[in-house]
Amino acid sequence: MNDIYLHIGFDKTGSTSIQKSLWRNRSRLRQSGILYPESGIESSHHVQLARAVGLSWESGGDKSVFGLLKREIGDWQGDIIISSEHFTHRVKSDSVCRLLDNFSGYKINIIVYLRNQFDWLISLYKESIKWGNEKTLSDWVVGRNFDFSQVISIWEKNVGENNINVRSYDSCINIVSDFYSVVGVDVESDLERSNESFPDVVMEFWRLANASPEKKFGFRDAIELQKKFNHLDWKKIRCWSVPESFISQIDLLEEKNIYLSKKYRKNLFPKSIKEAMSDFLEKDFVSINDI
Repeated sequence: MNDIYLHIGFDKTGSTSIQKSLWRNRSRLRQSGILYPESGIESSHHVQLARAVGLSWESGGDKSVFGLLKREIGDWQGDIIISSEHFTHRVKSDSVCRLLDNFSGYKINIIVYLRNQFDWLISLYKESIKWGNEKTLSDWVVGRNFDFSQVISIWEKNVGENNINVRSYDSCINIVSDFYSVVGVDVESDLERSNESFPDVVMEFWRLANASPEKKFGFRDAIELQKKFNHLDWKKIRCWSVPESFISQIDLLEEKNIYLSKKYRKNLFPKSIKEAMSDFLEKDFVSINDI
């Protein structure tokens, strides 16, 4: 029985870097006995598969994509890698079952990366601004789930605890190299930085631009703005406060993180949420109006 390595995310844990490397090295992977299928691919990852079973936050999935995938992998004699962070977006047991039903006859191995939820919060918020979000951090965070254990438990019920490899994003020096070590292939893994992260102040300008009638702001504007304020020490400046709705979850999230670390017998969170938040709060608060 051949293996399918199903990399499910989470968002902002190096997924894009992994996927770009997989796509770039398709030929070398095939030579090593591993297929990274082209069916269901958009922007180097299998988001079409997630859409088709209702796992993605994006609607409009086409179930016929699985027919294309089955034809592509049908005669392949080696292992297979499928990757999309959208597999952790709207996780329900029936959606996971619909996905896995398409892979009968294969041994499923789930690979998932976790990171400290405070750093994750800030990274997710910045990414949302790039996609047009105009809400403040306090408004944006309301109703969002930061409990990794809930999502993992649903996957676990469908594939079994022993078939889930939970990894620590924060412990990785090179996320791509770590991923290749899990699937057991030796591929050159120079880390290509993806989804460039701009300083908080630049992102706050971007958010305000999103809220303006013109909505004209993008990567080039962010780069130019960063150059304009290059005299500032970005690492010592913040322009957001920590939302109370997130602070109220921290104790429970810390407990869940400890539980996951014990369950999977590894230190998944080398820095606690409170430690990460403390590092953030040590930065000088600066209002956009003061810059």
